[in-house]
Amino acid sequence: MDYLDEPEDSERRKIGRGIYTSYSFGTGVKSFRIILLDTRFNKSSWFHDWENSDILGQEQWDWLEETLINNNETFTFISSGTQILPFDRILTEAWYSNSRKKLFNLIGKIKKGGVILLSGDIHSSQILKTFCTLPRNILQL
Repeated sequence: MDYLDEPEDSERRKIGRGIYTSYSFGTGVKSFRIILLDTRFNKSSWFHDWENSDILGQEQWDWLEETLINNNETFTFISSGTQILPFDRILTEAWYSNSRKKLFNLIGKIKKGGVILLSGDIHSSQILKTFCTLPRNILQL
């Protein structure tokens, strides 16, 4: 937070471990929320425990669920510095498969429409999509 010149009384300093946060803009049908995830601070090592590796950490997962449940905006942008959708990347360039499934399950459980995933760290442009009705064996953790 010091590096980002975040004020001492900032809400971002109070959330716990990491620098995840969200912001709301607009009103009515022109409203949207931007959720900024921290995919580095709590990222576990996949090398020794692939089945239990995680990219967000439990504290951030709980915060994300609460943020999505209490979100009344028309659109929700979930932003990650690591790619979410590609299933064909090496582990350091994409979300772990179980974390991706957990995110999809969370969005499905809450039944939140208008969710757009934004991610980066690929050094080129891509527009990817996934269908909301994935086969059950892909979504189950």
